Amino acid sequence: MVLDNTNIKDYLKDDALKKNIFFYFFSNAYLEYLEEHGRKESTIELYANILKQIIKVLGKETTFDEVDERTVSFLIRKLTVSEATARVYLHVFGNMMEFATGSNPVRRAKILWNASEIDRIFIDRDQFSVLLHHATTDTDKVAL
Repeated sequence: MVLDNTNIKDYLKDDALKKNIFFYFFSNAYLEYLEEHGRKESTIELYANILKQIIKVLGKETTFDEVDERTVSFLIRKLTVSEATARVYLHVFGNMMEFATGSNPVRRAKILWNASEIDRIFIDRDQFSVLLHHATTDTDKVAL
């Protein structure tokens, strides 16, 4: 599976993507490599969507040969996703760049992510039953 089987003509219609065709070709080569090495189809589809989003952001500002640590900082600022999702996006992007160039700009950037962890409260089955019983709307019940 390549970037959602986009026909090259369709790809070239998008100005943001057209600006840097190398991202398209190397992303496809990377996805095909992963497919050949046994990655699940769902993983390939996820990576394809991630790379497509990154290509759209970078296609406006950066050429393939200019990708460096500053590009990673740029991506962190421009991607409109949570920090956890940005980590995944950058991991995939860094691995694709390493596949294409032998160098991983994400690793070189040495990003300091927030260290805070989410406090999670776990409840047992009886507590869940009480919550469900007191849920007054279908939305509340679905949320549980």
